Amino acid sequence: MVFALKNVVAVAALLNVLSVQAVPFVLEERASNSGCNADNLLRLLRAPSNLPEAIPFCSAYLALPALTTTVSTVTPTATSYTTLQTNETSRFTENPTVPLTLKTTETSVIVSTVTITVPPQGGARLARRAKTTTSLADKVTGTTYPPSRISSACNCLTIPISTTSVTATADEVTETVTVLSTSSTSLTVTITSTETILETAIDTVYSTATSTEVGEPTAFPLKIVAPGTADDGAYVFNRNENPNNNGPGASQSFPLTTDPTKATKFTHSADGALRIAVSSSYFTSSVVGQESSDWVHFNHPTVAFEPLYSNKRASIQGCSSCIVVKWQNNPVTGLVSMSNVEKVLSVCNLPNGYGRGLYVGTSTAAANACVVVTLQLALTP
Repeated sequence: MVFALKNVVAVAALLNVLSVQAVPFVLEERASNSGCNADNLLRLLRAPSNLPEAIPFCSAYLALPALTTTVSTVTPTATSYTTLQTNETSRFTENPTVPLTLKTTETSVIVSTVTITVPPQGGARLARRAKTTTSLADKVTGTTYPPSRISSACNCLTIPISTTSVTATADEVTETVTVLSTSSTSLTVTITSTETILETAIDTVYSTATSTEVGEPTAFPLKIVAPGTADDGAYVFNRNENPNNNGPGASQSFPLTTDPTKATKFTHSADGALRIAVSSSYFTSSVVGQESSDWVHFNHPTVAFEPLYSNKRASIQGCSSCIVVKWQNNPVTGLVSMSNVEKVLSVCNLPNGYGRGLYVGTSTAAANACVVVTLQLALTP
């Protein structure tokens, strides 16, 4: 009896233990080492259909900073221009004038328009009802999930860091560019060409062209070319070199005047000499009426600095220390220069109160106030 009671107690105790172990337990998913639980929110974000929208959403939600990378450096360049002024004189510039007459024909075209009305083919179909979709951001940021769970789930995504490329600006560098500026003086010869075009049914074109060539004038003044000086643009006239020698054989010097009507006119002889064709009437001591005696320029080669003189060719040829000055003419610019005298041409103060005048050679004396110049044939004084 005692043995039976003990067995009953043991069986009861065993049944009690078995009843306790039969109670079911709620199992929880173990968190991974990174702390990311695949809950409903994370699964929603990781879904392949939502991932393209989830990555930029989480990047903005977590306020991830962008990586700034300098991809290039720009060096600003400031250009400084230096202008070198030169003067160039052109004798002839062609300036064509082409009047053009056209006769046109107008054609009227009448177009007939026929309007055809087509009735509608059956009734209009009803538009389908648009499908309404909810964005991922609205699904996540609504009242469904608290901010802490959104941050935790977004942290479990692999979000690439955006890169911002910038261009760095270096210190400014100054580059100096020298520009050659040419000032041109042109003497214009106009060539007029006239063309008349008539449109007819057989497309016949009639053309008439005329041209006029202007040759070198028979006599012309000489003009001073000395840019930037008070002598630039002045004209040359002749008068006796010595106020006490007014005879018919007195040599002539060449002062300057700003009045082109008082300028001496020259012709270019076949041997290169400049011959007085029309003497200046500025002073009675000039050679007015003696032009036929062939008055040309002369120089003493052994004298380094003296005024430019003119006398009768026969008298110059009788002087053993004198030579006739020869001149060469540039047909494009009209500039003339001495071809047989290796000296510069200057404008200096003349003696006897004659003012400024032409010299062969130059001087550095302050009293002379010399300026090296060039002569030009003044075709239009």
